[in-house]
Amino acid sequence: MRNLRRSVSTLAIIVLFGGLLLFNLNREGRDDLGWGDDYWEQFDDFEDDVADVLPDDITTAQGIRVHVDIADDIDQLLTHARSDGVELNGYGYRTNEQQVELRKRHCGTTDFDIFEKSPSECSPPTARPGSSRHERGRAIDFRYAGRTIKTRSSEAFVWLAENAGDYGLKNLPSEPWHWSVDGR
Repeated sequence: MRNLRRSVSTLAIIVLFGGLLLFNLNREGRDDLGWGDDYWEQFDDFEDDVADVLPDDITTAQGIRVHVDIADDIDQLLTHARSDGVELNGYGYRTNEQQVELRKRHCGTTDFDIFEKSPSECSPPTARPGSSRHERGRAIDFRYAGRTIKTRSSEAFVWLAENAGDYGLKNLPSEPWHWSVDGR
């Protein structure tokens, strides 16, 4: 009986760790996030909706609106990428109104959906208005070859993974396109 309990305990531990390993491999190694083309099109056209009047602490670095504190680093990152043959662009700053609109698209249209629902309950996960790094100009959704970076195997993602840290940016693991000052 004692050996049976030990065997069951050992098996449970193996299953638990195996499941965790598979979860992390799936999460980190996943190449296609499975969202349809209509999802990606909203990002491809989103920049058209940026406010004409920007807050004083937002500036533009090679066409991407970011906080003045990170503008020089972003300018250098984009110049470095271009010198390596990787033409990046994207969008950074977004207004609170734009964040509300994204929450409506990804989470639902009720006040609860927009302001209280956990970001992880949205598809895809989307920060609550007031908590997005984009609203502070401290995050960028990068594009490459005119499209949002969808995969970790793309040339642009690989380049960013190797170099963005030198310029103060970290990737949000669930979104290959999203890079911010703190990875959130």
